[in-house]
Amino acid sequence: MLQNNSELNYNLVKNIFYYQENDNTGYLIWKENRAINKIKIGDIAGSFNKRSGYYHLQLNKKKYLLHRIIFLWHHGYLPEYIDHIDKNKLNNKISNLRKTNLQLNQRNSKQRKSLSEIKGVNWFKRDSKWYAIIYINKKKYYLGSYDNFDDAVLARYKKECEVNWNESEDSPAYNYLKKKNLI
Repeated sequence: MLQNNSELNYNLVKNIFYYQENDNTGYLIWKENRAINKIKIGDIAGSFNKRSGYYHLQLNKKKYLLHRIIFLWHHGYLPEYIDHIDKNKLNNKISNLRKTNLQLNQRNSKQRKSLSEIKGVNWFKRDSKWYAIIYINKKKYYLGSYDNFDDAVLARYKKECEVNWNESEDSPAYNYLKKKNLI
């Protein structure tokens, strides 16, 4: 289980790591040898976890998400939520990490595999219908089932408007409806 980072602090991470980045990602380098896991000065910190899709780091027998430690290293504090702006969990460049809230973090998550390119609009073969849903603060809202794809997207967009997610390039529903001149 990943820890809530309560034992991490700015001085600790600044003393044991330095930060580097390449074209693809940002990463931390160990400044000291550690007998545990045979870590040597200059080793890249962390490893990829296939299950979560994130880089993790074990420190003092606890696992942490690497992007959170990178954020702490740069900013000196840990917000509750940190977002990968480009939605790529592997891109830990500091320019790609931002403090956020739960709502924006959920909104910026990747679209799961679906016949639809619109997040929250999915085809259900069993019912031969398009379903519209939205998650707000970890709560799922069912917005209805529709015969027509555009109607399902419109339902999603209307709910986005209620919570001030509309008219944003981050909203596939808004972009789709605008492109088709439906709004």
